[in-house]
Amino acid sequence: MDNKDKLNIRYVIHTGDIVDDFDMPYEWENADKAMKILDDANMPYGVLAGNHDIAAGAMEYENYQKYFGAQRVQDQPTFGEAYKDNIGHYDLLTENGQDFIILYMSWDVFEDEVDWMNQVLDQYSDRKAILCFHRFINKDGKLDQTGEYVLEEVVSKHSNILPF
Repeated sequence: MDNKDKLNIRYVIHTGDIVDDFDMPYEWENADKAMKILDDANMPYGVLAGNHDIAAGAMEYENYQKYFGAQRVQDQPTFGEAYKDNIGHYDLLTENGQDFIILYMSWDVFEDEVDWMNQVLDQYSDRKAILCFHRFINKDGKLDQTGEYVLEEVVSKHSNILPF
């Protein structure tokens, strides 16, 4: 936050792995304190759960939602709506005369998540869309399974999504 004005920072995107070990309370407490810096500065931000935050395939969202559920971000002026207590959510911003929707979806994306994302993107088709995921591209820079699925089922259906 020391560079907020100098760098003209107006919004922060966090794409997961808030903690390293989802079941270590002290890591969540540390993350809570760190992100509170943004809260206290009234800096709008979005966050999603990465694999370390939810035990990957086990999908253990309890600690993530305790600290970073919808209650964490719903009072921000940019907040739009949450999906399943912030497993996903979207924010609405206007910068330099351009309207944006920033859509977040946590680790692993299935049919219900795709349906929700498509519904939201249809609703805000007049806004430039930025999609935020933890999992999308593999270490070789190629689309992973989630990336391919989202590209086919979401990105290809919405011309307002900004290219990556």
